[in-house]
Amino acid sequence: MNLLKTTLLVMSSAMILNAGTIFEGKILETKDSGGYTYVYVQGKDNKYWSAIPQREVKIGDSIALDKQMWVENFYSKTLDQKFDKILFAVVKKDKPKMAKIEFKKTKKDFISVGDVFKNSKSLDSKEIKVNGVVTKVSYGILGFSWVHIQDTTSYNSQNDLIFLIKTNDVVEGQRVDISGKVANNKDFGAGYKYDVIVEDAKII
Repeated sequence: MNLLKTTLLVMSSAMILNAGTIFEGKILETKDSGGYTYVYVQGKDNKYWSAIPQREVKIGDSIALDKQMWVENFYSKTLDQKFDKILFAVVKKDKPKMAKIEFKKTKKDFISVGDVFKNSKSLDSKEIKVNGVVTKVSYGILGFSWVHIQDTTSYNSQNDLIFLIKTNDVVEGQRVDISGKVANNKDFGAGYKYDVIVEDAKII
């Protein structure tokens, strides 16, 4: 089974909890592998492992982690190590106040979220540009941040367009100009299928 399907199987069997809970503590141990930084943290009441998008940290640093999900019995192939329980998270960032979600087609060649869904077949493999508000971000999954964009438009009740981007700098609440290539009927395995998703995304 390839790494993509393995990761998604882990996600589908994970004990997935609501994002937004902050875990704080001191770093006791750290190691980098496979695009992640693994940190062993002394929390208020216990010690635990966490995996965050790779970044420079030091033993003794204080850290605040914004929870994405807990995963039990996780095996890291690159570390050749099994974790009984590990917290997948991102380092807490100050989130801006949520921008007003509204359609602003003020720039040339931009398209609405609704029109992307409506014309997805003809847009397949083509690059698009969208202006919208980031309503959700899942960091460090399969090497990407999964950025959800809305702009008040929709098509057949579809109003949430996902962009796969390699930066971790995008945060919930931002209004962004973002581009990428439209992909139809994308199947990542393990039941994760998307009628429309946007790959190779970047902030413009």
